[in-house]
Amino acid sequence: MILQNRGIPIDPEHPMQITICGAGRLGHVLIGLLGGRPGIRLHVLSRNAETLNRVMPGSGVAVLRPGTSCLHGKADLISDRPQDVIPGSRVVLLTVPSQVRPRLLTSLVPFLDRDHPVFVGGIPGLGAFDWVAAKTLADMDNVVIWGIKDVPYTCSHLQPGRQVTLLGSKKRLFLALHADHFERWGEEVATIVKDLFRIPVELIDDFLAITLTPGNQIMHPAILCGMFGPQSQWDGKPLPTRPLFYAQCSELSAELLSLCDEEVQHIKTAALKFGAGDLTCVWPLRQNLKEVYGDQVADNRTLLAALRTNSAYATIRAPLKAHGKGWTLDREHRVFAEDVPFGLEILIDLAHRLNVQVPTLQKVRDWAREVMGHVDETGVAYIPESWPHYR
Repeated sequence: MILQNRGIPIDPEHPMQITICGAGRLGHVLIGLLGGRPGIRLHVLSRNAETLNRVMPGSGVAVLRPGTSCLHGKADLISDRPQDVIPGSRVVLLTVPSQVRPRLLTSLVPFLDRDHPVFVGGIPGLGAFDWVAAKTLADMDNVVIWGIKDVPYTCSHLQPGRQVTLLGSKKRLFLALHADHFERWGEEVATIVKDLFRIPVELIDDFLAITLTPGNQIMHPAILCGMFGPQSQWDGKPLPTRPLFYAQCSELSAELLSLCDEEVQHIKTAALKFGAGDLTCVWPLRQNLKEVYGDQVADNRTLLAALRTNSAYATIRAPLKAHGKGWTLDREHRVFAEDVPFGLEILIDLAHRLNVQVPTLQKVRDWAREVMGHVDETGVAYIPESWPHYR
């Protein structure tokens, strides 16, 4: 198919339809920031559409920004049916967890336009989003697949349909496209992303840089393993209080995380030897925290200090569930459902293909599997059989 009209710069005279898939904290921030902006017609796909439509005030979602003004924005249409919000969309933003994306993308296919480019992005693009989307959308050669390394905004305190708090914006966004789309569409997508989020964008030429990002996929499981794993002090009984996840991070958790981080760097080094593109932004985790959060990290001398003194993490509590009068592991939490099958499992599979030993990643993964009570390797199924011979 020969596609016309490369790029779709936002033009107030000709509104562009954008659809947000997912209405969690990030989805709400995007509604508040994009809803009503000249040149954008905003749609939202959410399983909670009925509630959102019922409780959302006429002014829309309030985005609270501590120390500054409050913004309001409202979507033109919110629905739980793809056929209502997807037709006509030029940009589709997936803000849902990685494990939900294959099923969600499949549900979108019948309603995506086919006569012009449709830009489908993962926010963030972790969980090998480029491969997941390419396999799920294999018959749609007009879809341009992209993702960004980090979520553009740090957000918290969601009141569905009403308000959300925006704690801060990233200094810059790292953008990557599927390998088949980079050369033709890279600059156009960079323009769109910059216009949407109003944050500087740096284009990188290999999506693997996002897949290897040492973020939630190693942070969440490793810290939890240090808290509740075989080397921890946990006796199996509920905790009397719900601890702060990062601000009270233990030395054991930080040690496990540091070892996982080193192994990700070994994967990066091996991938470069196989001909990977620019992986510069796959920094060691301590550096990554400083690059992403800047002055919000008060003490970056050690990884443990960086975790404990990151103001963006200060109020985040451990992902536990109430049990009686205390708190215990939530075996069905997103930390396990997302960060294991679309995080650890993918990293370990890539390591094996590159002949890299990753004993700590495997140790944490094996503990997580035991907690989950089953093995889930669905993320691995989307890695091309030819990888790493991909260039």
